[in-house]
Amino acid sequence: CEAGFHESTYFVGCPNQSSFDDAHALCGGMGYAGLAQVFSQGEHDWLAALADGAALGDTAGLWLDLSDEAADGDWRWADGSSPGWTAWAPGQPSAQASADCGILVVSGDDAGMWAAGDCTTLTPLGDLGTAGFVCEQR
Repeated sequence: CEAGFHESTYFVGCPNQSSFDDAHALCGGMGYAGLAQVFSQGEHDWLAALADGAALGDTAGLWLDLSDEAADGDWRWADGSSPGWTAWAPGQPSAQASADCGILVVSGDDAGMWAAGDCTTLTPLGDLGTAGFVCEQR
């Protein structure tokens, strides 16, 4: 895992292959508040740089705390709040019924942007690679 502080928030990005729910459990099990929430361009840029500099192997993206599982098209953080700032890649979030969870893309044309992926699989972005996760402690 690759970790560090951005201002007063500690983030850790891990390449461990996981589904969205497993990633939440792993963050909690490691003592973090949960998957990362992103509130600003600066925070996003810092996380994208963390992911870019990490040894992530075949990891295509890192799960964020974002989903629209409760209501399709209504993207929310796990605490129920609406994201005030987003970094969706062109054409995202996907309108596919199974694409309900947010990912920070770390490989391919959309690297450094967000995409929606299938929450239940280890390969939410198809054949680009597997999903890891990024946890936070604010």
